[in-house]
Amino acid sequence: MNQTRKNILLFLVSFLILFLELALIRWISTEIRIFAYLSNLVLLACFIGGGLGCYLSNKKIHLSISAIAISVLILFVILPLKITINDWSLHLFKDIPIFLASFQDSIIHYQRTISHLRVMQAVGMTTTMIMFFVILISFIPLGQILGRVFDEDKNTIRAYSINVAASVLGIWGYNVLCFMYAPVEVWLLTSVLLLLTIMIVRADYKIMNIVSLVLAVGVIAGMFYIGQSKEGVLTIWSPYQKLSLEPIRPYNKNINPFTNKHAPGYVLNVNNVGFMHLNNYTAEFKRTHPLYFIKDTFYRNVPVGGGVSSRYNFPFLVKRDAKTALILGAGAGNDAAGALRSGMEQVDIVEIDPGIVKLGVEYHPEDPYTNPKVGIYVDDARSFIKRIDKKYDVIFFGLLDAHALASTMNNMRMDHYVYTIESFQDAKKLLKEDGLMVVGFWFQRIWMGSRIQAMLKEVYGWDPLVISQSGKKDGLGPVLMLTGHSKETVFKIISQSKPEIKQIIKTNIMKYSEDVKVTTDDWPYLYLRTPSIPKMYLCVIGALLFIFIISKFIFMAKGQGINLHFFFLGAAFLLLEFQNINKTSLLFGLTWLVNSINISAILILILLANLLVARKNITSPKIPYILLFISLGLIFIVPLEAFNVLGYWPKSILASIFLNLPIFFAGIIFITSFKQAPHKNAAFGSNLLGAVAGGLMEAVSFIVGIRMLILLTAALYGLSLLALKFSFRNATIK
Repeated sequence: MNQTRKNILLFLVSFLILFLELALIRWISTEIRIFAYLSNLVLLACFIGGGLGCYLSNKKIHLSISAIAISVLILFVILPLKITINDWSLHLFKDIPIFLASFQDSIIHYQRTISHLRVMQAVGMTTTMIMFFVILISFIPLGQILGRVFDEDKNTIRAYSINVAASVLGIWGYNVLCFMYAPVEVWLLTSVLLLLTIMIVRADYKIMNIVSLVLAVGVIAGMFYIGQSKEGVLTIWSPYQKLSLEPIRPYNKNINPFTNKHAPGYVLNVNNVGFMHLNNYTAEFKRTHPLYFIKDTFYRNVPVGGGVSSRYNFPFLVKRDAKTALILGAGAGNDAAGALRSGMEQVDIVEIDPGIVKLGVEYHPEDPYTNPKVGIYVDDARSFIKRIDKKYDVIFFGLLDAHALASTMNNMRMDHYVYTIESFQDAKKLLKEDGLMVVGFWFQRIWMGSRIQAMLKEVYGWDPLVISQSGKKDGLGPVLMLTGHSKETVFKIISQSKPEIKQIIKTNIMKYSEDVKVTTDDWPYLYLRTPSIPKMYLCVIGALLFIFIISKFIFMAKGQGINLHFFFLGAAFLLLEFQNINKTSLLFGLTWLVNSINISAILILILLANLLVARKNITSPKIPYILLFISLGLIFIVPLEAFNVLGYWPKSILASIFLNLPIFFAGIIFITSFKQAPHKNAAFGSNLLGAVAGGLMEAVSFIVGIRMLILLTAALYGLSLLALKFSFRNATIK
C-alpha cells in the first residue's frame, strides 16, 4: 500500500473512531439508560478497544468484528430478551436501570421498588459488562489499523496530525447529523458505510467482511422498520435526546394528530421516559371536555389544570401584580401557558433542547410559544442567567431534573450547574426587590429537598416556604419552594394574594429537617448525598480493572507491555480535559454545541503543538514540562471569578485560553516523545489505556471536588516525567 492510501486509511479510521464513539454514547445511553448515569462507560469501552487494537496491530485484522458487534448491539436493544424475577418480566438490557436501582446511594429516575437485591445487582452488572465488552471489541479492528499505520509511517508528526484533524471532523460530522435531527439509524448506517469504505481502501474483500456488512445493513433496516411501525407516535432525535410524542388518549384515529393539532394535548417521552405533557388547560376546553379533568393520575387528586393548585398555574398566581416572568427549564410550553393565563405581559422561557421547543411550537394546543408575549431562548439555564441583564417579577425553576450527560467527556448532567449556590446567587440578581422566586422539583429523596432548601436559605438569608403538591407532607414527589429578597417581602406578596392561594399554602406548607451538604460549582453533584463514590460506580470500576488485567495477559502482543510514559500522559490528559470542559461550561453553558467546540479546540491545540514541534524541530520536552507545571499551578491558584472584571465575551475567551494552556504544552510533550518511540503502536495503545485510567480517576471529584483534580493531574504528569527521566520510555510493564 502506497503512502497516499495509508494517509487516506488513517484519515477514515480516525474519523470513524470519533464518529462511532459519539454515536454509541448517545444511542446506548438513550436506549439503555444506565449508561446515562455511569460516567464515561461507553467512552472508556471505546478507549480500551482502541488501545487493545493498537497492541494487536501486528495480528490479523478482521473488520467483520466491528460490523458484527454493531449488529449485536442493535439486536440487544430491539429483541424481546426477557428474564422473570419475582413475577417481574424484565428486558435483560433495556431494564438494566431497574436491576441496578437496588444500589440505594445512586438515584435512578422512575424506577419501581426493588426486591431480590443481590440477584438484581448481579444480573444488572453482568448485562452492563456484556454491553461494555461488545462495544469494546467493536473498536479493536479500528485500533489495529491505527496502530499499524502509526508504526509503519516514518513521518510521525504528519501521521498524528492526520489522526487529530480527522478526529475533529468526525466530531463535527456527527454533530451535523444531530443538528439535522437525523435518526439513530442514519448514524449507524453512516458508520457501516465508513467501514465499507475502509474495506475498499484496504482491498480487504474477504467473504466474512462482505457478509457482516450486509448483515449490519439488514439489522439497521429492521431497526428502522420497528421504530416506524409504532402507530400514533412521532419520534425525533434532537441534538440532546430521543423525543417521542403521542396524543393523549382517547383520540380519533381517523384524524392524524400530527397534521391536525390534537385538542387535549400530547405526552412527550424523553429518552423513553414519560417526562412531560403538552396539555390543553384553557377554560373553553375544560368546559367542553370535563371528563379529562375528573382525576389527575400524575398529581394524585389535584385536577389537571385544576385552577390555582396546578403547578403550571400556582407559581404565577401567588404574586397578583406580577407582569414579567422568567421560566428556566420551560419544556414544551405548559409553564409558559400557565404564566400567560395568569395575566403576565412578558414571559421569557429558557429551554436547552431545541427539539422540545420545536415540538412545543408545533403541537402545544394552547400555542404559548407563538404568543408575542413570550420570548424564547434556546440555551443552558445557567449560561442564560449569567449573561442576561434584566429584572423579573417572578423567576420559576421548572423541573430540570435531567438524567442525561451533557458531554461525552465528563460525568456532568445537564442540570448539575443549575442547582448550586452560585447558580441561585446569579438568579437572585435577576429578581426584582419585591419579586418572587419559585423552585419546582420532584424529590425522590428527602435529603434532596433539604439540600435545595438549605441552598435557598444560604442565598436569601431565610428558610424558603416549602409547599407540597402531592397532597402529602412526606417531602417526596412534586414540591414548590417560594422565596425572595426577604421573608417580609414574600409574606406581603402572600397576604395580597387570593384566598385560595393562601389556603393552599396554609394547608400544604412543610419543612425539611435533614442536614446535608449543599452543592457548589466545585462540587455540583446534586444526586449524591455525601462526598463519596457510589457503590454502583465502585462495582463498575472493579469490573473495568478486572477487564484491564485480563486484557493485559491475554490480548497484548508478546513483548509489548504498558509504556509508562505514554500511559501517564493519557491519564493526565483525559482528566485535564474533563476539568476544562466543566470550567468552560460555566462560561458558555453546558450544551452539546459548547462541548463540541471545547473538544474541537483542544484537538486543534494539539495540532498547533504538532506544527510547532515540526517547525522548530523540538527534541526535548524539558521546557514544555516546566511550562506545563507552571500553567497547572496558575489554574489551581487563580479562580475563574478573577475574570469577572471583564465583559462576558472577553472573559470567556481569555479564560478559555488560560484553562487550555496546559493542553498545548502537553501536546508538545506527547508528539516530541511519540516521534522518538520505537514501537508507536504500543505507545499509542498505552496512551489510550492511560486515558481509561484518567476517566476512572474522574470519580475522585465526587469526594474532593473538581478543583482538587488539578493536583492529581499534576501528579500524573509528574509520573510521566519520571518515567521519561529514568529511561522508562522504552521500558514496559511485562
